[in-house]
Amino acid sequence: MRNRLKLEGAVKNARAFLEVQKEFGSFDAYAWKFVGGDPKRNRPKTMKDVPAQTPESDAMSKDLKKRGFTFVGSTICYAFMQAVGMVDDHVAGCFRVEKADPKRDNHGGTETRRRARNLDREYLPRSHEGTKARRHEGTKARRHEGTQRG
Repeated sequence: MRNRLKLEGAVKNARAFLEVQKEFGSFDAYAWKFVGGDPKRNRPKTMKDVPAQTPESDAMSKDLKKRGFTFVGSTICYAFMQAVGMVDDHVAGCFRVEKADPKRDNHGGTETRRRARNLDREYLPRSHEGTKARRHEGTKARRHEGTQRG
């Protein structure tokens, strides 16, 4: 990374992320409050009608900045909301919209939130002791494999 501010911002954001996770139980629970817990389904007629930011992304940006995040403007927040399925901006007539099955979770919703919670559990750091214990278990397993090779 060439931009020192972005590097420092990544570290600062990681710390702020952990604080949000601690306060809300997961970043997922925090983020979805900005759309009321359900995906917002917009049906713009053309790509020109797709906004770059909304009042919801403005609110998210403002709150993230208040919590110590950096490089989280409203446009970035709206792109995040689109990427994780909080906002569905598929243009009317898009093949994705036409294929959508109302019984399935095509654009976010419960299944996407479930997957996000699992990612929280799987990829975010745990306590130091837990990490140490997992590392030790892996070492024991490798030692055990070595004794069985005969």
